[in-house]
Amino acid sequence: MILVTLIACLLLTVGEALPQNPSGRYCEHTATSRNCWGEYDVDTDYSEVFPNTGVVREYWLTAQNTTLAPDGYERPMLVFNGTFPGPTIEAEWGDTLVIHVKNDMQHNG
Repeated sequence: MILVTLIACLLLTVGEALPQNPSGRYCEHTATSRNCWGEYDVDTDYSEVFPNTGVVREYWLTAQNTTLAPDGYERPMLVFNGTFPGPTIEAEWGDTLVIHVKNDMQHNG
C-alpha cells in the first residue's frame, strides 16, 4: 500500500512539474522534434494564446513634415521624431505596448 501511494505521489509530482501547452500536452523542443516548445506547439493559436510578461513598453512619436535627402536629393518627407527612418519600436512576445502619437504636421496629413 505504501509503495502504491509513493508511486502515485511521484506521478503527480512529475505531472505538475511539466507545464501543459494549450493543446493539453507537454512537448520538448529537440533535434528530432522541432514542432513544439514547452507550453506551445505548431497548433497553438497565437492570436488567442500568448504569455503575459508583465512588461509595459511605452513610446512617444511625433509625426512631422520636413525636408530631408535620404538618397542625396532633397524632398519633403513625413518623419517620426525628426528622423528617417523613424525610431525602432522593440517588444517581446507578450509585452504590452503603449504608443503616444502627436501630430505636428503643417498640413495635417
